[in-house]
Amino acid sequence: MSDSLTKNQHFVPQTYLRKFVNQDTGNLYCFDIPARRGFQPKPGQVAAQNWFYEIEDIAPNAVEKLLSRWEMRIPHVVDVVERAGQSRLKRKRPWLRPISHADRLELTWLMVVQLFRTPSFRTRWMKYVEDAHGDNLDAGSLHSNWLMNPSTYDRYVSFWSTFHLSILAAPQGTSFWTSDNPVAVTFGAGRGNGLGTGHPWIHFPITPTVMIELRDPASIVGKLYTVYQITKSHVDWYNTLQVASAKRQVYASDPLNINVCELLDAQPALVKESLQLERRGREQRKPTFEILSP
Repeated sequence: MSDSLTKNQHFVPQTYLRKFVNQDTGNLYCFDIPARRGFQPKPGQVAAQNWFYEIEDIAPNAVEKLLSRWEMRIPHVVDVVERAGQSRLKRKRPWLRPISHADRLELTWLMVVQLFRTPSFRTRWMKYVEDAHGDNLDAGSLHSNWLMNPSTYDRYVSFWSTFHLSILAAPQGTSFWTSDNPVAVTFGAGRGNGLGTGHPWIHFPITPTVMIELRDPASIVGKLYTVYQITKSHVDWYNTLQVASAKRQVYASDPLNINVCELLDAQPALVKESLQLERRGREQRKPTFEILSP
């Protein structure tokens, strides 16, 4: 590999992670789950792996460059979501459509891309390839080639764009966490068998104060709102989803070591590799989190 190529390839964009830095230090608060250790890195120092996307049969840095072009739209989408949430809450009309159809499609596209580009998904993909084809195919190479093809995402963008979109706003004094696999997928009441099936709930923290939720309308009971000012207990539940979804690390703008350790002590299943990516949660009126078998 040439020295001019990008070696340290991020599977969570730095443009996204910068939204979660502590404003006083410019660093993230990071907790490494397997090591049970906290530290404070710059966004460029985490959620990356040397030559992660590189394979022999495509041009060097081809996947990295394509993903980087898509990442350029992240600041615009984040700004749209933040402004929409603030506007709807101030006007006291939380049932109105928060963002335009075009922005909704772009947001959905970026969420699907983010879900598929991570080591968590590659691990799942490799298991699928090995189960179907044994050792006859290179699952890592297939994954990188797959990321290059826009049609990879079309099915899910089309499907998820029919879901109900909500903007969740954290109350003052609380904040959302994110992770090295920030698009967390669960299934309402334990139903659903995969990303393209009914009843998935998709959660994506946009900033420490704003989260996007996509839900299959068939899984929703009661009145549909598009902007919610949620409670601290809800924020805690969604942060638990980030720990459950993470491959290895959780990130926040404020210290989180004690809170994550308490979660891991209370629910050891959160660190089991076999449960990565798609977690099945049960949400009750007073949210709790329970790990169910995939």
